[in-house]
Amino acid sequence: LISKSDCFTCHKLNESSIGPAYAAVADKYKTMDKQAAMDSIVHQIRNGGSGKWGSVAMQAHPLITKEEGDTMAMYIMSVKSEK
Repeated sequence: LISKSDCFTCHKLNESSIGPAYAAVADKYKTMDKQAAMDSIVHQIRNGGSGKWGSVAMQAHPLITKEEGDTMAMYIMSVKSEK
């Protein structure tokens, strides 16, 4: 789902680009309740927003379903840092 969308235009696995690396997102949310973290990521994917990672706004992806967002969030949460 991620590779078929425009996600890799702004995000990479282990390095910052326009947006944060997926590993950094996973690290940030790993201390939260898993369901709360997943819900927050899905909300960001579907609704966009700004302020959590800096001033660059993330575009909304309203055509991504909740179920697709859940799958994408599970993948993002599974990315490990290469450190």
